[in-house]
Parts: sequence; structure tokens; C-alpha cells
Amino acid sequence: MDVHLAIPGSYPVRAAPEDAETATADLTVPASASNAGAGPALVMSEPSGEPHAIDRPKPVSQIIAAMVVIALGATGGSILIRSQR
Repeated sequence: MDVHLAIPGSYPVRAAPEDAETATADLTVPASASNAGAGPALVMSEPSGEPHAIDRPKPVSQIIAAMVVIALGATGGSILIRSQR
């Protein structure tokens, strides 16, 4: 998919993958007529600076692993509390 920005300017870009650190960069769109194309253009009224939120469901294995860790922590805590009495 080709995306053409119609408004020149500088835009902050942030990439946040699930398994790595967040990367940020500045995207500069020049005001040049040579970049114009015949395809569809993405027209924004104003750059907002709001981070994009992408809904990514968590895998079932990750949810189960988190529940196991919570259960083990609760069990270990209960055992430690009972042993102090």
C-alpha cells in the first residue's frame, strides 16, 4: 500500500514491537511537487502527536504463563506467612 502525505512537515514516528524496545524517529516530509503521484493521498488536517494504538491480542500461552506465575507467587506468599506464625 502506497501512502502519500499531503502536508509537508516533521512527524514523530514510534515503533513498539512486542518483543523489543521502542524505537523512535522523526519523519520529515518535504514540500516538493516531484513527490506527487496519481494514487490516493493520505490527507491529515493537523499532525496530532498522539501515539497510535494497535490492538494486539496476547497469545493464550502467554496468558497461561502469567496466571501460573501469579498462582505460584500467591502460594509462596501464603506459605511464608503461615511459617511466620
